[in-house]
Amino acid sequence: MNYLLSIIVTSYNIKNYIEECIDSIVKSSAENYEIIFVDDGSNDGTVDIIKKFHAEKENVKTVFIEENTVGGVATAANIGLRHATGEYIAFADGDDIFEPEIFSKMLDSAQKYNSDVVICDYKEFFASEEGENILQDHAYEGRWQDLCDRRFIDLNLEQNLRKDILTLIAVPWRKLYKRSFLQAKTIFFPEGDFFFEDNAFHWFVVTQASSVSFINEVLYFHRKNRVGQTMGSAGSALIKIFIQHEIIVDFLRKKNLFFTYKNSVMLWLFNQICWVHLNIDPKFHAVFFNVVRKNFLLYSNRDFRDFFATYKFDVKIIEIWYSLYNDDFALFNKIMSGVVDRNFIHRFKFNSSQVGLTKSLVISASFIKNITTAKFTERFIKDKILRFKNVYGNNNNTVPDSGIGIINIKLDELQAAARNIEMEIHRLKQEGRERDELTTSSLILLDRFLRNNIEEKEKIQNWCRPIEKPKAMYGDGEPHLTFPKKEAEYLTDIYKNHDVILEYGSGGSTLLAAQQKHSIVMSVESDKEWVENLEKVIAQNYPKANVLLQYVDIGDTGEWGFPMDESQWRNWHNYPLSIWSHSRFKMPDLVLIDGRFRVGCFMATLLSCKKPVTVLWDDYKDRSSYHVVEEYVKPVAMIGRMARFELVPQTLPTDRLAQIVAFMNTSE
Repeated sequence: MNYLLSIIVTSYNIKNYIEECIDSIVKSSAENYEIIFVDDGSNDGTVDIIKKFHAEKENVKTVFIEENTVGGVATAANIGLRHATGEYIAFADGDDIFEPEIFSKMLDSAQKYNSDVVICDYKEFFASEEGENILQDHAYEGRWQDLCDRRFIDLNLEQNLRKDILTLIAVPWRKLYKRSFLQAKTIFFPEGDFFFEDNAFHWFVVTQASSVSFINEVLYFHRKNRVGQTMGSAGSALIKIFIQHEIIVDFLRKKNLFFTYKNSVMLWLFNQICWVHLNIDPKFHAVFFNVVRKNFLLYSNRDFRDFFATYKFDVKIIEIWYSLYNDDFALFNKIMSGVVDRNFIHRFKFNSSQVGLTKSLVISASFIKNITTAKFTERFIKDKILRFKNVYGNNNNTVPDSGIGIINIKLDELQAAARNIEMEIHRLKQEGRERDELTTSSLILLDRFLRNNIEEKEKIQNWCRPIEKPKAMYGDGEPHLTFPKKEAEYLTDIYKNHDVILEYGSGGSTLLAAQQKHSIVMSVESDKEWVENLEKVIAQNYPKANVLLQYVDIGDTGEWGFPMDESQWRNWHNYPLSIWSHSRFKMPDLVLIDGRFRVGCFMATLLSCKKPVTVLWDDYKDRSSYHVVEEYVKPVAMIGRMARFELVPQTLPTDRLAQIVAFMNTSE
């Protein structure tokens, strides 16, 4: 029989829970489905329950592994994948519960949008001492609501949104997968003596999927704090999550995607450090240190500098990084053990020395906001108490006192932080630091946090409705506009009204310009093969167009023209600068920044323009690392994710020369 859906249920010693999971599947609205049970060596009676259910149903397959396999559920899940015959695949932990409408709603979304992946929301639950199931929200996902508002994303058109999806919790059981996609990309869970394999699986999927859709409904319930769960561990099993980092980096390098996702995978690494350092048993500090130190060696000093210029962390995490990066286990152990207990002003100064004054003010503001948020504090305490009980037993009488102690520490820390930050603000203002615009903005923001009871800043995200993939204007296999609809329409209109166009990044926009009447179109590109293909298309279709395609050798390139390594970094400055000295160069009316070295390209235009020029900068809105140029010029308008600047010739201050030179070699 040809099934529409295969539901893979993995199990290991969960006889008290698996019947509830089976019952939720049977009572669901799913039709035309098969259930594949893969038991990983249970010895508590779980297998007997599965066999009984199998005897009653024809649409059930069973695989019983004789002995429990090493690591997590990877082996069992992969066996299920190989046995699946359905058009779509869903996963379930055998102790979890499905909402009745989950399969019909996820299949509807998958078929409506032809999605490779569908993702729904979920809740966690745990059993109280009285045996009741108590629901709670899962960990915060900052980008979830924005992504859900889109409902569907064509990832071939909006590549950068892959990075947002990568920040979502990695678990496979809240998702539906198109089996043909997994087969075409040969995607399986990594197997070995480690846990948390769903993290690497998540990266394999998101970086290769063509499309994903979202359902903003709670359709799955995940059991927490059950004895035997990996998430409840505090020792060597917990540390093995960093093996997933090595697997992800190796995968990205093999796919020539490492430089595209370098900051994203570093963010993942630091998020795991944040989590593990709060939960690790002290006797494993040395192992934790050595494992993370090994992972740090995959990155250069420059990688860390660029990373900390983009992301903010609490000062303790920066201190942990500092001790690891300098191979100082003594300092690391002191920090982990709480021996290093600087007052807030000392911590603030340390943070400022590492990431700069402005960034440290933002970190401080985030810190104050978090510890004064009731939901954050409540969840923190609940998780700590539940973990304490799971590790040390439910009858330990010190648990309530520990919770009260955490609350008191948080409140004391808040009061001290508020006093000390206000003193620091006063001192900085007296020094005249308010003359720096960015610093002043941070001070005002921080001041507002402290004085107005931490008012929540409303997030305004005007995401476009799901868009159709633009038709290939120039024939099959040829470049086409890859902008969202709003930006594409704006670009088409504005190109008609300008005579001399300079592009950083070649493709559909170049062909758009070639079919119009321009004095010259100049386009800079780092992918040699792409340039050669584009030259052929233009010669064949627009032989009269005056198009100058400038190939700049920045070394071997991967996806979207990113350099695959830093071996040719000495040539990188040629990408933003060399076109301005070309023999055929003409001063542009319009500059489109949609390639590599975007900050450098903007600064090259600002330095070199001899007349007013309009600059359109794609993907500007949500990339905070780009906003550094607002020290010089601010955008006059936003068109979706694209920023518009109006530049005029100007002399830049000589004390910014070092910063400007550095911009020319920043590949993003």
